[in-house]
Amino acid sequence: MKDPQLVALNFRRLVDYGGQPPVEFRYTDASRPKCVGYCTICEDRKLVAPEVLDLMSHGCDSSDFGTLLGPLPTQTPIMAPVLFLLEDPGGDYDNGRKVSFRGHSKRPPNNHYFWTLSNKKWPRGVSDFGPNFYGPYFAYLMATHGLGNVYITNAIKCGVRQTVRKDQPGFKRSSAYRAVARTCLQSFLLKELEIFQPRLVFCFGQAAHNHYLEITPGKPFPTGVVLLHPNYIALAQRVHKTREELVRENDKTISAALAKSGFKPKQST
Repeated sequence: MKDPQLVALNFRRLVDYGGQPPVEFRYTDASRPKCVGYCTICEDRKLVAPEVLDLMSHGCDSSDFGTLLGPLPTQTPIMAPVLFLLEDPGGDYDNGRKVSFRGHSKRPPNNHYFWTLSNKKWPRGVSDFGPNFYGPYFAYLMATHGLGNVYITNAIKCGVRQTVRKDQPGFKRSSAYRAVARTCLQSFLLKELEIFQPRLVFCFGQAAHNHYLEITPGKPFPTGVVLLHPNYIALAQRVHKTREELVRENDKTISAALAKSGFKPKQST
């Protein structure tokens, strides 16, 4: 991550590694970063019961992808700041080992970098994504559209324990979750926007867009552009389409937003 303010926000205030850990596909026991603390604002304010919030996410940027994959494959990358925004960590993707802190227990991404890649080169299409439709798909978007200054983050930084989701299927519509969302948006997303100052904001899924709309009224941030969520693309057969078709839908939306903003198209190397 390039911006020192975003490093401090992500790797001290949100998940405390004492600074940004090395970017790896997956850490070994010898290289695994030591998490010494994390945000407990919602628990301290008693917005949720103990042990409800679990998986934690941090942000990343295009330089992290470049560390793993090498230079972006374009001669003229678009260097205007572009934000990729999702809702929350969602499912359990082997986020890490439990870490106890101030009487709480959560799983920060101490087994791998949160937006970890499964591919070892810049993807050219769906066949390069593998089973992971997050990191590889975002790498595809950077390479396909020549985006050289992307910051990726979740609107809400903690996920809800799977046991809670099973026992309380309506939790995300509850007043407790809304209070968690408001707290996280004010404590982190608003600050990320103020630091990064995006020229374009792509919201993956309507839920992410709704969170963005909640935080931005009256503030000098661009209108959010809604895209299909990576998991929606991964489950394309449910809507009787192919993954390639849904990827192309997002590509068209992104190309139109870039053209409207006056950004020049990339030239592949």
